[in-house]
Amino acid sequence: MPKIKITEVDNTGAIQLSSTSNVVYIPGLSVSGNVAPFLYTSAKQLEDASAQYVQEDSYAIAHRLLELGMQVLFEGCVGSGTVDSEDREYTTKILKGVNEDTGDEYNYFKVAGIGSDIEFVIDEDTITFKAGSESEDTYSVSISGGVADFTDVTIDNFAKVIKTATINPSYNTVVYTKNVTIKATSIATPDWKRLEDFNSYNIRFLTTGAYADIDTNGMLSCAVHRGDCVALLDHAKSLTSVADIRSVIEEKIAQSSENDKAGAFSTAFTPWFNVHLDDTGKEFCVPGSVGYLLAYARSVQTNPSWYAAAGSFRGVIPGFVSPVVVFSKADCERLQARAAGGEVGLDDAGDNEGMAINPICNIRPFGYIVFGNRTLVNNDGSTIATSFLNVRNLVSTLKKEMYATANKYTFEQNSEVLWINFKSQITPLLDRMQSGNGIEGYKLVKQATNKKARLKAKVIIIPIEAVEDFELEVSLEDSLEVVEG
Repeated sequence: MPKIKITEVDNTGAIQLSSTSNVVYIPGLSVSGNVAPFLYTSAKQLEDASAQYVQEDSYAIAHRLLELGMQVLFEGCVGSGTVDSEDREYTTKILKGVNEDTGDEYNYFKVAGIGSDIEFVIDEDTITFKAGSESEDTYSVSISGGVADFTDVTIDNFAKVIKTATINPSYNTVVYTKNVTIKATSIATPDWKRLEDFNSYNIRFLTTGAYADIDTNGMLSCAVHRGDCVALLDHAKSLTSVADIRSVIEEKIAQSSENDKAGAFSTAFTPWFNVHLDDTGKEFCVPGSVGYLLAYARSVQTNPSWYAAAGSFRGVIPGFVSPVVVFSKADCERLQARAAGGEVGLDDAGDNEGMAINPICNIRPFGYIVFGNRTLVNNDGSTIATSFLNVRNLVSTLKKEMYATANKYTFEQNSEVLWINFKSQITPLLDRMQSGNGIEGYKLVKQATNKKARLKAKVIIIPIEAVEDFELEVSLEDSLEVVEG
């Protein structure tokens, strides 16, 4: 197969595409073994396909981002449509429902791939369910310990039960099994390697959604190998101290198989917070990265992708209610580390260097906003261009355009005409970046190569970072006739 290789070098020192590129990958609740992700481009599409199957918080996050104009690559949440006579294992999450007649709450779950109308009700030590809404047959299976200790249950001869399980034509090819084991609250690990395929997936952000404890090594590797997206790292909701949060995020980067590359393709936000994701008034508690995604989705409706989704103009989080923990100014300074020797931040050794975690904090009079624009680059001595998240997004946008252009011209004659045509496809975006305050300038250079059938070129850009620090002075003088300097 012909190959397209796009590398990146950050030689800086201390000193908008179509909506289809604004895709966030969110793992939902999937059957064991993973189902191929599906790209949703509208909230209605997601409602029709997945409303009954996914982990509630991940579904609500995806739905809200779709409403805000993002697109969502969601981990498959319906059956594969194949007939399988082998035993199968499913994962699920216990939910709470309300009996419309009595008003009493009850515990239940639904299982991906088994039909939209089966509700498994947990009553003390028994799971009761019907084989479809049109069926009068009720089935039950005993569990030990009740809902509190429910970890898994096996239902024998399950194929007999689900043959009449669905009246929805789109699920007529439901997976039939001999026996099924249902495990509560366990989540299949996403297949991050699959998402490295440029041709199949056009992704800007990778996230673990509402599952902060999913192993992120594969996610970081995917972001580095793709080079055109950002991995959003989260910590567990129970972590509220700056020291613990920093320790967990730093450990995720340190344990990455990508070594020092991982930080340039990842970012982190904190704390968890409560938010309204729909019009029901219900509050969802979500990780900090969701705050950035909501602010970014709101920003790109009117701004280029390379503008920082942070601060009073573009860092507002739609539906924000309250943070799980309130950070002080000192906490925020410890989270937003500065380069060693920098003049901003705390004086404590160690607090002025390292990687920065972006806080969501109360900035009066604007309220709670995203107040950070850093990647997880370890700033040992000074910042570089890819220390800043808006620059990372800018480079991602450029790489996507370069890949699409190279793909378009593969197998064209490798002559000077090809180089002219290639440049003509890239320069409009670069011009928009320059006029849109993304870069100060650019240069396209065709490079010599001794390889046959290869076009080798370099795109040089001078990126513009979003301002973080102001150094201002009020000078009292006897005369205005002073020399500026």
